[in-house]
Amino acid sequence: MFHFPKMARTATIQVLSKFGSKDRLRLLREISGAYQTRSQQATWDPDTNILCPWCGCEQDTRWHRLGVCTAFAEHREPYNHVIDYLVERQSPWIELPVLFDNPDDEIITHLHCAMPSPEISEALVDNIRRTFDNQQIVAFTDGSCQHPSLINSRYAAYSIVIDLCTNEEQRQEEVNHFLSHGCIPKTLQLLGAARLQGAQNILRAELSPILEAFRLFDNILVYTDSAASISAIARVANAMSVLEFADHSEFDILLHFFRWIFRIARLKKLRRILILKPLKMQVSVTDNWAINWLMMKLLRLEIYISQQSFCLNKELVNALQTFLF
Repeated sequence: MFHFPKMARTATIQVLSKFGSKDRLRLLREISGAYQTRSQQATWDPDTNILCPWCGCEQDTRWHRLGVCTAFAEHREPYNHVIDYLVERQSPWIELPVLFDNPDDEIITHLHCAMPSPEISEALVDNIRRTFDNQQIVAFTDGSCQHPSLINSRYAAYSIVIDLCTNEEQRQEEVNHFLSHGCIPKTLQLLGAARLQGAQNILRAELSPILEAFRLFDNILVYTDSAASISAIARVANAMSVLEFADHSEFDILLHFFRWIFRIARLKKLRRILILKPLKMQVSVTDNWAINWLMMKLLRLEIYISQQSFCLNKELVNALQTFLF
């Protein structure tokens, strides 16, 4: 077994979970070596007869049982094409039925870590800053992860949308127009979108655009529908040391929040909004932004951070927890 590739433990467990309990138990016994051949028994019991107990013609090995033994020829016939496939590729599955690490996995991991940051127009950012001046800028962030349950195959991306409305009256007009005509407001502009850097998971995809938005603008209100992101950032907001969130799976991103956001003397706000569920309609990803926009008043959580205090507004949290959670 020492010459086999490294076992992909997580992938093997995921595949085993697809089998029924009886078949899964048989496979686990096979993997653990519970069904030993006579050749294997002979390694610790020299008195063992190594000939196959069913045909008595050849040495009893896993390959003999799978591909050669005449006693199992009839049972083997429907699966000859599978056996030919394993032999042609010299698959270690003949000896050990588990999934092994793909040699390309390391390359894919490096590619994920080398994904570029979102291409955000500097001219657009400067224009937004000039337009809003000291006014608060409103942004929406969202992340998406495809095949989230497949750890070795999933991939994620995120986007940032800016609301260019400069006052509530204009925003209300755009909302009414959307409700009447179903057209996405032109004041909702895509600021940037990108494939996720690093580990591919939904939490990282939700946190990354929030961090990017905070980096770009000083006075910004970010809306997200990710409760997990709110919880993670709240944990950092309460932390007096990085050790308090060092065990978090997305520590590297939270460290950026801690260093670059929460140590500067600016007011940042992050709110969670609720998608309008009573609407009987199918919505696309783009429509989702408009619906989120309509639900600005349905706050889940609000965090205020300043240089003097990294504390979460606990009274607000306690009041909302009973009602919302």
